[in-house]
Amino acid sequence: MLTKTNEMWEISKGSSAEVITQLNIAHRLGYINADKLYELENLAEKIRASLKNLIKARGGDNLVKVISWFILSLFLPR
Repeated sequence: MLTKTNEMWEISKGSSAEVITQLNIAHRLGYINADKLYELENLAEKIRASLKNLIKARGGDNLVKVISWFILSLFLPR
């Protein structure tokens, strides 16, 4: 059973996948060039991967630890 917090993270992960789809549509329609698509896709993918890892790590009930991990993961080099 998903907790409300985990459900929120899952919805967020799905939304980041939708953003990637919309970026590809914008590129195909000529609104953004290939370089901008690559840049924005990488940012969206980094967020999606962070959310995926957050959901995986969310097994514990220590919300401060989970949120701290999420924030740090956005700034750590991959």
